[in-house]
Amino acid sequence: MVHRKQNIKIWEVFPRITTVIKKCHESEGGTFFGHDFDHALRVANYATIIAEDEKTARLAGLAGLCHNADRILQHKTDVGFYGDVLDVEVKKLVNSWLDNDKNISIDDREIVLDAVLHHSKKNDPSDSPTLITLMDADRLVNIEADLIPREGQCIPNVHVIDPILLLSDPEAHFFNPKSIMRHVKEILDWEIEGGIVGIRLPKARKIAKSRFNFLKLFLKTTIDQRKEAGLIPYPEIKP
Repeated sequence: MVHRKQNIKIWEVFPRITTVIKKCHESEGGTFFGHDFDHALRVANYATIIAEDEKTARLAGLAGLCHNADRILQHKTDVGFYGDVLDVEVKKLVNSWLDNDKNISIDDREIVLDAVLHHSKKNDPSDSPTLITLMDADRLVNIEADLIPREGQCIPNVHVIDPILLLSDPEAHFFNPKSIMRHVKEILDWEIEGGIVGIRLPKARKIAKSRFNFLKLFLKTTIDQRKEAGLIPYPEIKP
């Protein structure tokens, strides 16, 4: 498959919307569970790179600019990183941003809103090209090297590593990872082609390869260093 070259700078296509979204992030506190304006811009930019046609690049890029809406509302309503926010409130916030460009058609607005509302769900064959592109772009940003310190921001009340079970706690899962290390391991499921959370677009999978290799190296190096320190297996400390 021949991929088109990136030729869209989404902040130039939608300058007023970009400015309004940036100001909204700044006025609400800057960062929300590790999601700041830079995160939104990076996702938007990746969307324009990996999209398979120009229209999808434009709409998925716009959706990427808007996709932090749920995180901003989680912060405003104090429900936490895994807390629910109402779809109607997400749509209200996103629509207030989209209103700054009168050239967006009703149909395109609905495509963008659908992508923003559903970008965190599992993969589905019925997903639109715009939604698929946004999901893959978001996952690409979320497997880059800065994921590791961001994990500490997003889930600060867990240990960095489980010193006894390491990565093998059978009760740990994505929404209750028990440790930062375990959460990183869960994210490696995004590499599974055809999986319910796997990255789908060919260009995105190509970009993702080195990112997954880095995360694997991070996990292996951390465990190897603990072995060298004589802490695997972990000593039983009796009271």
